[in-house]
Amino acid sequence: MNNKNLVLIIIAVALVVLGFYYYQTPIANDIVVDEDVLNEMMDNTQRNGGVVETIPISPLGETLPLTENGKFLIYYFADGFSPNTLQIRKGESVKFINKSDSAMRVYASDQDSSIYREFNQSQSVGENGIYEYTFNEVGIWPYYNYNEQSNLGNILVY
Repeated sequence: MNNKNLVLIIIAVALVVLGFYYYQTPIANDIVVDEDVLNEMMDNTQRNGGVVETIPISPLGETLPLTENGKFLIYYFADGFSPNTLQIRKGESVKFINKSDSAMRVYASDQDSSIYREFNQSQSVGENGIYEYTFNEVGIWPYYNYNEQSNLGNILVY
């Protein structure tokens, strides 16, 4: 076997290995929820009567209310959503409030289902803009800011 064939074989093997790792790496918009964490959250919710005890903290350090008039609040800051995971009951509403100087547009990570596409915010809002959505289907609702796709979150509806 000459050197040219050996180099071609090494390149082919390297391409196969790189292709394997490429297809095994999750895409940034794929949000993976650990099943044990989800079960623990469900157990905590059942014990606490459906109240999520986590209080989001803003980047400035002040405590923010989790509910207002029976609606859950998620704040959007320059570095993402707070809290970035929220657990609610079916039929409850969530208000997304933009507290950044960037545009916010809440968008479902799963665009294959019409149920999730209904969750998409129709247009971006600026600072202090609000988007409200009522979750009428049980499931995990991964989302992101359409304008800054590295900012992700999850709504766990039971």
